[in-house]
Amino acid sequence: MVGARVTTAGLTGLGEQSVRDRNLGLGLDPVSSPWWSALEHRCRGVGLHIVRPMQQEAIDGVDAGLPLTAILPGAQSAILLGDGGRDFFAGFTASTAESAEERMTPADPDPLDRYTRTVVARLLDEGGFGGNCRVLFPFDDPPEPAPRLSFQRLVVAAGLPPAGPLGLSVHPGFGPWWAIRAVVVTTAALPVLPALTASCPGCAAPCVTACPAAAVAFSTFRLSTCGDFRLAQPRCHHACAARSACVIAPDHAQSPGQMAFHMAASLRSIRRYRALVP
Repeated sequence: MVGARVTTAGLTGLGEQSVRDRNLGLGLDPVSSPWWSALEHRCRGVGLHIVRPMQQEAIDGVDAGLPLTAILPGAQSAILLGDGGRDFFAGFTASTAESAEERMTPADPDPLDRYTRTVVARLLDEGGFGGNCRVLFPFDDPPEPAPRLSFQRLVVAAGLPPAGPLGLSVHPGFGPWWAIRAVVVTTAALPVLPALTASCPGCAAPCVTACPAAAVAFSTFRLSTCGDFRLAQPRCHHACAARSACVIAPDHAQSPGQMAFHMAASLRSIRRYRALVP
């Protein structure tokens, strides 16, 4: 994930209505006011179970490349929104009679991204939280004020564990079965939450031995090795043995159909990237 552009392109049912100005509790103390709990509740209702505030100091501390006030004048904080488990994808598949695979066509290669825009826009529209915000998506290009934006580093700024052997942040409650869906930059002052405990240190790391490509290691994740193997080996086209071997939160593991959808999308991205880079 390389960054995001503030954009409303592809919003289903919302036309070109801007998602840049939303209500997020301007002027309220989030510790003593119910608006933060209300936001978390609304997010959970659409499968966005990970809602983490972050401040500029934490963002700068990990060199994530996100200058808040350059994105939105007067911005004080940002919110990382992530799904967890199967609920968000279940909402996506339930939003149409077509299967997830049928919706992924050359004319619309990223239907989940389009669904994400719609859900986040509606979530913020209907929240009534009071204040301005701008939304960044990890599947877009970086906005001009933040050409070095790193969503993976924002994960750490939000108090989530750094990437482990799988190259992913392993959430203590959802394991490797979550993803960033959006970052909301807001003028609201948000609470500082304690960082979550990392699960990978001290783990026997069955993910390392489960990877047939030897791309997963204690010290690093070998992205190019993973890509090479996946392009050559059909068994890694629609499933990931290493990710499935993770012992954290197995109850939240993706269904076979959900994993196949995401793996097909990532394989398509690998092929596109390899076609552009000699």
